[in-house]
Amino acid sequence: EPGFGNHYRRGMKGFSLSELLVGASIFSILFMGLLGVLTTATSTYMRNSVLLDLEQEARTSVERIVRELREASNNTITVVDADSDTLAFDTPLVVGISYYKSGSVLTRRASDGTTKPLGEDITYLKFAQNKQLVTLNLKAEKTVYNQLVSFPLTAKVKLRNEIQ
Repeated sequence: EPGFGNHYRRGMKGFSLSELLVGASIFSILFMGLLGVLTTATSTYMRNSVLLDLEQEARTSVERIVRELREASNNTITVVDADSDTLAFDTPLVVGISYYKSGSVLTRRASDGTTKPLGEDITYLKFAQNKQLVTLNLKAEKTVYNQLVSFPLTAKVKLRNEIQ
């Protein structure tokens, strides 16, 4: 019977050791490739999930500030300086509202002294005012699998109430 390996088998059924090693090697290579694809997919999923969380938290926080700030008048707003991370203002219904960054938490303080955290993982918060326009710059960041995930957000608020 001509053919490779037939003289070793002579009536025995099954695979030779070399055939098993070749098959195991091919399986290992395929498995390692699949493992690499799964690792990359998991990492990408986690990064995108964290980015989505950061985006939702930043947008919700900024939306809250913008909603209250629109009701303020120009002469009740206090922005400490051009590089300020604190904003204080009054609305017709509420006096003494302030927003500031405490550590990595965006916080709202009411006139009665109560504080409420609005967003976490905030690494940058700046307010600037130019007459009837207040600009808010915020950046939320988190590290996932040794990669920094960042979401910057800028909002410009035109004040509605103008007191002469």
